[in-house]
Amino acid sequence: MIQQSMSGDDFKSDTQRKREARNKAKRVQAGLATAKKLDAAIASLHEYINACTDCDDASRLRGCDDSRLILISNMGEYSSWLKSVYDKN
Repeated sequence: MIQQSMSGDDFKSDTQRKREARNKAKRVQAGLATAKKLDAAIASLHEYINACTDCDDASRLRGCDDSRLILISNMGEYSSWLKSVYDKN
């Protein structure tokens, strides 16, 4: 008879459980740090866009399809997702 592989929570050692818990905690911390940095990047990009608008030249926004606005939208969406998943306060 061939021995079946042992898997699942019942067959994990304490060391494996602790390692998984540390890795998950590290992921939560990294996710929240990333969300914070994305929010800072959004604020910085808004400042840049305002400075470009004040110059009143070709650097100003060119409409809703301007890549800077799309980038802000994407960063905001991902930051919100990270917070919804990892911020349990």
